Amino acid sequence: MERPGPFLRCVAPWLAVAIVARLAAATPAPGPSIGFALQALAIGAFATAWMRQVALDEQPVRFGFGLRALLVAVIYQVALMFESFPRPFLELLLDGIKDGPMLAVAGVQIFQLLIGCFFLVLPHVALSKKGEAGGNRLQLMVLAGGLGVGLGYVLCGLPFLVMNMLWDEAAVTLPTEGLPGVAVDAVRLMISFAGIGVASAFFAQVWMVLQGVNPFVNQTPPADTEADSEPKAKRTERLNKLTKKK
Repeated sequence: MERPGPFLRCVAPWLAVAIVARLAAATPAPGPSIGFALQALAIGAFATAWMRQVALDEQPVRFGFGLRALLVAVIYQVALMFESFPRPFLELLLDGIKDGPMLAVAGVQIFQLLIGCFFLVLPHVALSKKGEAGGNRLQLMVLAGGLGVGLGYVLCGLPFLVMNMLWDEAAVTLPTEGLPGVAVDAVRLMISFAGIGVASAFFAQVWMVLQGVNPFVNQTPPADTEADSEPKAKRTERLNKLTKKK
């Protein structure tokens, strides 16, 4: 992380909200639903604020929340569900095979490599100015990014995936109730938010590079001909003279 200070100032309030959401999720209904929604909103708000700070150098408003953050939160949760779609099928297919769970994780990573470019919708929503979100701009940026964006997304998340797996193994022997359980969940959230921060910064920088790029047009426009460069008034006058002569 190149800028740990701004990152910590940006992530701290939303990490606190996510921890509160985990506590709410442990209460009776409708606690789990409230906790899930609150955590999703915290992730969306943090990702939006961090992308805007990385790409636009915009200072985040503490606990600031708007329509962009709401859209990013919803899109991100849908994307997470979509990218984890192959996992249960791979686990079922590889059941009984040695290292089957690890192979399933590797299969999900390959799937993320293929669909990673579609995550550019997140910076598109978070960073686009008013009036820029329409048209085919996003489609062109996705095509321009291609597998390179997917590879970057996988590499950004890989260290945090390993840390999560190691922490899950270590947390098996730790208590899950009371304050110790909250501490265990807090560590998971810290790892998760760190991964989201790195991925958000990556997508924001890619978006800044790709914005305005058209993969289908890679040629300089033809030079204006003499007739095209001639002022319209002079062309009209010349045509009128030719008409009178006839």
